[in-house]
Amino acid sequence: MIDFKDHLRNQLSFITNSCTAIDRGELAEGVRVATAIRVTVHQTPVSTSLLTHLCQPNVILLSTGRLSPTVVWGESGLTRMVLSSDGRTRIEASLGTVPGHQIVPLDTWWNEVILVFGDHRVRRRDLVLAAANKDGGAHVDSAVPESYKQIKDGLWTASPSGEKLTEQAAMTLRQLGYEVLNSPDLIKLTV
Repeated sequence: MIDFKDHLRNQLSFITNSCTAIDRGELAEGVRVATAIRVTVHQTPVSTSLLTHLCQPNVILLSTGRLSPTVVWGESGLTRMVLSSDGRTRIEASLGTVPGHQIVPLDTWWNEVILVFGDHRVRRRDLVLAAANKDGGAHVDSAVPESYKQIKDGLWTASPSGEKLTEQAAMTLRQLGYEVLNSPDLIKLTV
């Protein structure tokens, strides 16, 4: 018999290890966070999520940022720009520093808009599935969604260098890992 709790523990361990690697500067680990999140929560007619296997498809998750439906340009506070000690601007995950955290049902969490730019309104699921299904998490595809390409290429530039800040995708995925790993109802499913 398959031990789905053990598989969930493994996915959370993968997220933990990849988040640690991202914190060390290994930004490519973002796709591994995305893949573990996809395995855990993404339910389709042809693919069963771990949460569905565990009879918990409506688990409650931590949301550390959301955008107003009327926002025209912005991000939800999942990441922030910081000036490093060497004078360079970079993007990092907000982790627990942003007030207003909420506990929300999985469907709400999965479908919350977290980035808005140009004509794009990017939900958590959009970012996770692009990284996992198109950018090397579980599959590589020559055609990635335009919104994901723009996020990876850099939405913002550093002043005064004009250098593109290309950490947005990895750091947002790092923050999603933080949310998953700090969702008490999800963690309870592993015991």
